[in-house]
Amino acid sequence: MISLPAMIERAARLNPAGTATCYGERTNSWSEVHERIARLAAALQAFGLAAGDRVGILSLNNDRYYEAVFAIPWAGYCVVPLNTRWALPENNYAVTDSGTRVLLFDDAFVEQAEQLLKDVDTLDVAVYMGEQDCPAWANSYEELIGDNAPVPASARGGDDMAGIFYTGGTTGFPKGVMQSHQAIWASAMGTLSNFNMNRDSAYMHVAPMFHMADFAGSMGLTLCCGKNVILQSFDPGQVLKSVSEENVTHTLLVPAMIKMVLHHPEAATADMSSLQKLMYGASPMPAATLEQCMAIWPTVGLVQAYGQTELAPVATMLSMEDHREGGDKLKSAGRPTTVSDLRIVGDDGNDCPLGTSGEVVVRGPHTMLGYWNKPEETARALQDGWVFTGDAGYLDKDGYLFIVDRVKD
Repeated sequence: MISLPAMIERAARLNPAGTATCYGERTNSWSEVHERIARLAAALQAFGLAAGDRVGILSLNNDRYYEAVFAIPWAGYCVVPLNTRWALPENNYAVTDSGTRVLLFDDAFVEQAEQLLKDVDTLDVAVYMGEQDCPAWANSYEELIGDNAPVPASARGGDDMAGIFYTGGTTGFPKGVMQSHQAIWASAMGTLSNFNMNRDSAYMHVAPMFHMADFAGSMGLTLCCGKNVILQSFDPGQVLKSVSEENVTHTLLVPAMIKMVLHHPEAATADMSSLQKLMYGASPMPAATLEQCMAIWPTVGLVQAYGQTELAPVATMLSMEDHREGGDKLKSAGRPTTVSDLRIVGDDGNDCPLGTSGEVVVRGPHTMLGYWNKPEETARALQDGWVFTGDAGYLDKDGYLFIVDRVKD
């Protein structure tokens, strides 16, 4: 059965001695990561949760975050990656809404975690995954791994819910997007023809790991049994340094990050020779930034990904070849991935003619299960298997998608 744990089991079989995670001075092979995930899963099961219960993560990027994303479903539970940019009230809402039972946290969120543990009735246990001394009121991540023998992976997979991913909440309360094991796997499969990853690839996590955008690269890399190079947070100089020192081949940055890296004093002189693909998305790319990027790093292949959390997250991609060809295609969001079916529909629900704007709707094995505890919102956004994205756009004669606005605007 397709599942997140099965992806780890496969990588450990196919590339056991290969480096799986690299975080600062700490590295682990795929066989070691496999063992640590199975041990952490055993520790989580010892807390007495029921199948499908929710386990939250509130942490900056690190190698333990990567392990936890897989250990939680390995134990039979659902991961809830919490937004590191949210204040306590927003994360309280997400933890309460999802009924999260266990919370994993790092040094940056000790105060929030302690307060959440006091304030949220359903939250029973906290696990400290930081680098300092474990607080007295929490369990130590490393001690849990050391004290527990590995357990077999849960049988949950396929259409079973793997996680709840909260949207930004720009229009009212955040919505918890329910994603299945299959959806996350399928979205990653859809990206590989453009990402061109293999077991020699090194994917650098720079975007926050709670965000579905990073999942796109992370899951693709896991399928290819390559190396995860993990930066705790975004720093332009560290990005340039890590590409060179770790021979990074792939990374994903939002346009604002790319702009900041390009304006770093060493942007033009840094050794970027290993970088094969720079993926970007999550917000519009200014034409000037795109041109500057292609001029300063002419050997780096650019790939745009368009989608949303409800699509786990990728719907369309603009390939490296499209970028190098240039022209009007650079203004597009590319073509649907191999797992995406896409239509443009008008207010009457019928397909719009080519070149005519309407709402972008997408279906495929990567679509969400729905919104957690929000049946009315689910019924509006998910109709006959199609996700209504809320984005307005049109298709040209070659099947390229052009986004023009939000539908309500």
